[in-house]
Amino acid sequence: MENIFTNWELEKLEFNKILQKINVYSLSDKGKDKILNLLPQTDIEEIRLMHKLFGELRDYITYVERLSINRIFNFYESIKKVEKKSILPAVALYELSYSINIYFNLKKKFDKEKYPYLSKCFIIEKLVDNFYQEILKYINEDGYIESKISRTLEEIRDKIGSIESRIKKATNEFYREVKSLNYTENDIISVREGFNCVAIKSNYKNRVDGIVLDSSGTGQTVFVVPKKALELHNELVIAKQEENEEIRRILKEYSEKVALNAPELITIDKELVDFEILYAKTKYGIDNSYITPKIIPEKRVKIINGRHPFLGETAIPLNLEMGSDYKILVITGPNTGGKTVVLKTLGLFALMVQTGIGIPTDIDSEICVFDRIFVDMGDEQSIEQSLSTFSSHIKKIIYILNYSTKNSLILLDELGAGTDPVEGSALAIGILRYIKKLTSICIITTHYSALKHFASGESSIQNGSMEFDNVNFKPTYKLLVGIPGSSRALEISEKLGLLKEILDEARRNINEEYFNTEKLIEKLEQERKRLDEYNEDIIKKERLLLEKDDRIYKKRLEIEEKEKELNKLLKMKEHEFLSESRKEFEQLVKEIKTSNASKEKILEGKSFFKKIEENLEQIKEEPITYDVNFNNGDKVFIKSKGVEGFIAGKTNNPNEYFVQVGIIKLNIKTNDLHYIEEKEDFSNYAQVVTYVPDSKNLSLDLRGFRYEEAEKKLDKFVEQALAGHLKTIKIIHGKGTGAIRQCIQNYFDHSPFIASYDYETDMEGKKNFGITVAQIR
Repeated sequence: MENIFTNWELEKLEFNKILQKINVYSLSDKGKDKILNLLPQTDIEEIRLMHKLFGELRDYITYVERLSINRIFNFYESIKKVEKKSILPAVALYELSYSINIYFNLKKKFDKEKYPYLSKCFIIEKLVDNFYQEILKYINEDGYIESKISRTLEEIRDKIGSIESRIKKATNEFYREVKSLNYTENDIISVREGFNCVAIKSNYKNRVDGIVLDSSGTGQTVFVVPKKALELHNELVIAKQEENEEIRRILKEYSEKVALNAPELITIDKELVDFEILYAKTKYGIDNSYITPKIIPEKRVKIINGRHPFLGETAIPLNLEMGSDYKILVITGPNTGGKTVVLKTLGLFALMVQTGIGIPTDIDSEICVFDRIFVDMGDEQSIEQSLSTFSSHIKKIIYILNYSTKNSLILLDELGAGTDPVEGSALAIGILRYIKKLTSICIITTHYSALKHFASGESSIQNGSMEFDNVNFKPTYKLLVGIPGSSRALEISEKLGLLKEILDEARRNINEEYFNTEKLIEKLEQERKRLDEYNEDIIKKERLLLEKDDRIYKKRLEIEEKEKELNKLLKMKEHEFLSESRKEFEQLVKEIKTSNASKEKILEGKSFFKKIEENLEQIKEEPITYDVNFNNGDKVFIKSKGVEGFIAGKTNNPNEYFVQVGIIKLNIKTNDLHYIEEKEDFSNYAQVVTYVPDSKNLSLDLRGFRYEEAEKKLDKFVEQALAGHLKTIKIIHGKGTGAIRQCIQNYFDHSPFIASYDYETDMEGKKNFGITVAQIR
């Protein structure tokens, strides 16, 4: 595929630095090279597939097993050699087998149902035989071949060992002999040219039965090989030749097996490199808490709490949404305020996403696929071409305008700078008009006031600014959309200590209309801050309402539980009454039979059944009573709740009391109370009204919990909801990295009790991606 992203954009947006960071996680030489040469793609389905793979592998490593892969060996060249009938060395066979073993181990880990995309990364089912397992059993990473690989090799090495033992024995005997004759001066048996030698005084060399191989530097000592050891050494040479021939036969046999599986092994080698790239991107993403945004076909972007990868946690979160209401953003504000960082962040995010790399944003961010990303930023003065900074920028912009499409992203830093401000502003406005016709998504930065006014009067173009702290006179690096900014040159100069005389002169040279505009901008910014504070207050109140909703519903569950207990007791009393009535009825029947059913006995029977009906009605209407009385202020223990409280009064129901527990007042039956000897003054307690809520709704906050903890709490929560006959439940998970949201959705997908679920929507139909609402069957 032709690379439509030039090195200019990749280097300006520092994409190469991202690849270098990912490269730290590479596992092979070929993998390192491929990672450093990764390029963004433009096919949306291919990009989505890369991120699905990223998501599955991230979940596996995070929740199932941290893959312990330290190394992968590339063996494509070895395959090509065996196809030409070459014999691979033992080390090459080991490395090839090691990588094949990794491949099939990985294939076993990724079940097709749980990991449908990862499982497709390993298409080879099996090889002709398991030769690679034999190689790993008998050949180590240094290339040493174990004797047990073949009976012949084992016998040859046994013979070699026997010969070496005999050589050692002959040498030792020779040494003891010359030692006894005082022909040697030391106790060392040294090796010379592969032979075991004994040091002999040179004047005795002709008196011993051996061959002189070497002498000392002074000539006083010679090194002699015993004749018997020399004869045995010839046998050793022959045996080692046999060993080498057997090893060559073994290597040839396994090389032929490799050649037999060549097509499959070439595929394995390629798929291992592809997996290695995915593994490196995923490990980098996990270690930095990166996520996959929603990749959309519509031409828009929504960045929520985005942080530039090289600024990390120190970065002020970027929140930016464009493409729907407007496509061009004109950012103004003071120098070093972060305008260029906004450009670089969006551009780098686009490159990362289109290369299958996660980005540091919230899970609900969205981004489209761009066919090109054009960048013009920085001082590009060219000495070789005799081009000024302005000329260099214009040449770049000409190139951008010639090749941009409606699907491009254009990032222009300090548009129109480097020339006369009036002409530069006019030129910048003309360029923006042209880009507007292209309908490309575009962000520009500028200091020109004319561009602010132009943007405020154009559809599809929006003003933006970098927030400035008016109290401390320093930038906050926060992007504000909808409000133009000021360069703050005079304020910053004053803060830095520029003479008041110069500043006053500067202010006199600026027209009043400019100052009025700046004051209006400042007023708008103050209003924006006020609205932000108001919004934060609403969010806090919403959280308190959710907590209150939880408390109310829990109270309702308590009441329903008490009703169940009362119904149980009622049935017990009914049973007792019916048991006694049965005995009485049997006695009556007996008397009727013995009296031949006299008129009086029949009337007595009718009266009996009427009495039963009346008593049953009385049981259902009258409450169950208990002979226990409490006084206000008595300390009691609520047995069903496992908590202590104080009697706060008598309810209208017999044998039921108000019990104060903290700030909550509960209705508790007498038989659920245990008296504790302690008094309490209730005059300081606030009056709390207890009631049963009309709406059956309950929320569970899982923010801050780990995956396993969240899953347990969710399981218990659904059980309680089922017991309470709820129809709707609400789960608060926040936006974060999306791990808890994924946990909730996985649970709901496999739960037989959940009919459907979706994100919460407000009255205007907008979704809150931090809360999931589920319907219970």
